[in-house]
Amino acid sequence: MARQRGKIFGEKIRHLRDERELTQSALADKAGISIMQIKNIEIGRNGTTKEVAAAIALVLEVRLEEIYIEDFRNTTILTLSNSKGGVGKTSSVLGLAHALSRIDGNKVLIVEADMQRNLSFGLGIPENTGMSLYAALMREDNFAGYIQPTGTDNLDIIIADYSLATVDFELSRKQYQETIFQRGMSEILEKGMYDYVVVDTSPNLGLLNFNILSISDYVIVPVELSAYGLQGLDTIFRYINKIKEVNHKLEILGVLKTKVDRREAVTDTADRALESVFDNVRIFDSYISIDTNVKKAQWSREHISEFDPRSRAAKQYMALAKEVVKYGK
Repeated sequence: MARQRGKIFGEKIRHLRDERELTQSALADKAGISIMQIKNIEIGRNGTTKEVAAAIALVLEVRLEEIYIEDFRNTTILTLSNSKGGVGKTSSVLGLAHALSRIDGNKVLIVEADMQRNLSFGLGIPENTGMSLYAALMREDNFAGYIQPTGTDNLDIIIADYSLATVDFELSRKQYQETIFQRGMSEILEKGMYDYVVVDTSPNLGLLNFNILSISDYVIVPVELSAYGLQGLDTIFRYINKIKEVNHKLEILGVLKTKVDRREAVTDTADRALESVFDNVRIFDSYISIDTNVKKAQWSREHISEFDPRSRAAKQYMALAKEVVKYGK
């Protein structure tokens, strides 16, 4: 099912109606709609059609765009996070984001918050320190002005640069340091520019990651199915639970198994170990196998779904995206 789009600003309509000394009943009569529709719109109980919004705008003598955004998208922020490096997080961000952009016309924004900038490099996007996430954070700018196209329809990016190596120190010197990312995202969210924002984070559980998770709706934890991969997972889960104290909406959407090799008997052992440790956390049915095509795509500076859409990895990322749509709001 396609996500609902379009937004009418009920509070602004109420304010404009009061300025014009119109009752809800009078506005409804003049616009040719029911008073119940007006009541529901003003309290934000439901959306409406463009035609209804246009009728209200005509009565209030304002432009339609002042009270209604036709292509408004209710944005879901997904963050992939793990305190261990080398778990396939960046590849999973790119694969998931691309797959989501292929479903129901979703518009997707990738935010690259890892200084290694493997993601933007893999997409063939050159480093641009003036247009990076770090630059936006330091200037305390709206991120909307730092968005770049990836060359794929419905998929945009805000790139990282190597300056992110010092970002936690720099953020610690700023006022309201824990809400800088939230303020940067404000225009993107208020204008409903994207259906999904997918964030690639560094393994460092510092101030930037705190900023990111403090505004996220969901976190996905990629886990390599190996003895080392399962080690230390309690660290990231404790960190997430701590952030839930300030971001009550944050949920762990699921654990994503990566670098899976079903030819190895030890994989089944790791599978069982993972399930025993996280019996109260969703483990996605989808998993990402070891696939040499992923490395080939990286060398070609393409994402796997365009390099080889029939590859196992491309199909697995699409399966994951469908689970994310199913379980996410």
